[in-house]
Amino acid sequence: MLGRVQTNLGHVNITFRSPQSYFDGDAWDSHSGWGKTDIDLQQGARWYVTNNSRVDQIHIDDNSLLDLSHRGDTTASHAFTDVHTTHLDNGTGSSGTITFGTDLAQSYADRTVSGHSDTLTITGSSQGRFHVMLNDYSHHAGTPIRDGYVLLVRDESPTGAGQATFTGDAHIQNGGLFARPVTITDQAPDANHGYTDVPTSGHNWYATFRDSTEPVNPPIPTNNNIDNQSFAKSRYLGLYLEQDTLRKRVGDWTSIDSERGIWARLSRGRVTTDGLSGHSTYNAYQLGYDHMIKSSPTEKQFLGVSYHHRDLRYGLDHFTHDTKGDADVASLYWTTTRQDGQYLDIVGRLGQMKAKGVTFGDFPEHMHWSSPYQFLGVEYGRHIPLSDHGWYVEPQSQLTYSHLGSASYTTNQGNHGYLRDIDSLIGRLGTSIGHKTAHSDYYVNAFWHHEFKGNVDYTLQDKNGNTVVGHDGNGASWLSIGFGGEYRPTNSLALYGDIEKNFGGDVTRNWSWNVGARFSF
Repeated sequence: MLGRVQTNLGHVNITFRSPQSYFDGDAWDSHSGWGKTDIDLQQGARWYVTNNSRVDQIHIDDNSLLDLSHRGDTTASHAFTDVHTTHLDNGTGSSGTITFGTDLAQSYADRTVSGHSDTLTITGSSQGRFHVMLNDYSHHAGTPIRDGYVLLVRDESPTGAGQATFTGDAHIQNGGLFARPVTITDQAPDANHGYTDVPTSGHNWYATFRDSTEPVNPPIPTNNNIDNQSFAKSRYLGLYLEQDTLRKRVGDWTSIDSERGIWARLSRGRVTTDGLSGHSTYNAYQLGYDHMIKSSPTEKQFLGVSYHHRDLRYGLDHFTHDTKGDADVASLYWTTTRQDGQYLDIVGRLGQMKAKGVTFGDFPEHMHWSSPYQFLGVEYGRHIPLSDHGWYVEPQSQLTYSHLGSASYTTNQGNHGYLRDIDSLIGRLGTSIGHKTAHSDYYVNAFWHHEFKGNVDYTLQDKNGNTVVGHDGNGASWLSIGFGGEYRPTNSLALYGDIEKNFGGDVTRNWSWNVGARFSF
């Protein structure tokens, strides 16, 4: 039901009996007393009060809601400019919920308890137990307003008729790292607090920050706290995704016999990270060129350059689809192959990685970092024929070191992130087993990996002076299995690809595929 209920004559009784039943509007009884309105909220029904109201009686049953704070915009980033006052003669209930809009910051600044919150005024009788929730509009939930006091309920029922109790705990924040605990009490502020308009009659209920001397253990982290930590921890993913091999890059290296070659490839995959919810997906595009710098009956050497771009879409709780990361990397590689099947591949990389995060909620944030990236990898293996029918085994080992520089950022909510540099040292050991013909090559592989470093360290600070020092270790082992192949339709063109999946580890590659083409001349 939408709109206003105005009773000038008679007695109107309105009952809402389900979670789908609600009243969005205000109600007003005649000042003369000729008109009376009773509103009964049952079984999860709701009344969103949009303006000052006066009714004869309200009953709020279990799971039902009387929302005095309803204004259309209930975020703490907007000024609290008006309050609602709801008058009633009689109030009853059994564990119903009442939500008040409040501004504790302004209450402290003005040293007044009235005018800074929605108010429920009872003049006849009250009984039952009500749970209180707050929708606070304070701009600065920090130490200076720890004594804020606001008047929520004025129970002016005659002596003995005001039996209702109001309880509840609220956690108020302003987009910082921790929420401030607020309590509901029927104790008026002490005189030394300096409030000038404390009522001297009635049984009144207030909301106030807990005494600063009362320990809050553990602190109450906000979504902004959790989101900034998730954003900091996700930086490691950029290093993890830079793992690569010679075969993934250029295909079957044993078939390369030309002086020059250009190649291009596309990679795509999905990964999950321990401690971070959701799936992240990535795409990588790479273009390269290499030149044979040495050729002899027993050995060939190649020198090559490449460039790749990777875009990463983070799947994190509370983050929008605009949250993403990018990497732009240039590589220089030197590869030597021997007639006996041995090969050595050394790769160096320089580049830049960056990411931006966009969160949603009552205090949405925008955050961004950018850092330089360096990489050095050494891969060694040997191609060993098993028979004259093309079967082979290819044991491989690899060690890669990568470094992501430090970064810092400040969000639109005033939270600061100081992100230390990250070092990654990953070892890989395993083998491929495959079959090769004149125009094709197919294989399966299995590798064991271990991250020897991978620590992520960061410090977060908010505008209220709170600090969080975080650490996330990524040192773990995991297994990867995959299969792939290459097809050579002509002597100068090779098409190759592979599919891979990881098991275990702090980061899991749920699946990935890689396809490429090489043209030799």
